[in-house]
Amino acid sequence: MKNYIKLLSFLKGHRRLFAVAVSTMLIASFFEGFQLSLLVPMTDRIFNNKKIIVPNNLPSFIQAVIDKLNALDPATLFWIFPFAVIVILLIKHVFVFAYQYLMSDLSQRLMRDIRYRLYEKIQNLSLDYFSKKRTGELISRITHDVNVVENAVSYGVTDLFRQTFMII
Repeated sequence: MKNYIKLLSFLKGHRRLFAVAVSTMLIASFFEGFQLSLLVPMTDRIFNNKKIIVPNNLPSFIQAVIDKLNALDPATLFWIFPFAVIVILLIKHVFVFAYQYLMSDLSQRLMRDIRYRLYEKIQNLSLDYFSKKRTGELISRITHDVNVVENAVSYGVTDLFRQTFMII
């Protein structure tokens, strides 16, 4: 976890992009949870004519939508429901694409910054350091370690936030 906190220190110049990416990730997670929670009650409402029962602690706009769904005829819902699912899926996948694109862009920018900083560090090392270390070992460490960091940023940070939003 300490390494991820160090990685987050590279976000200083990219906070706006990171905030937009996390926001789109939050919206995509909302639609994914909404999509799953919509299927069972709606099929019960359509095929068994059962009222959708909800807890009292839901926001008022969700409660109003559920009241309208309970007031509609099941035959009408039968024709509306597939279109609603398609629209919700479309919106969700637009936001999934957006956050994946933004996180990929952010990952590339962070890797550029890390590579610049690494190149700067190597340029400032003494010649004695290079005479003691083998060139192949240095190049191998640079390319492999930067790729490991890139995977950590691309997948680790993205999954950390996305899975947290999905749990919420």
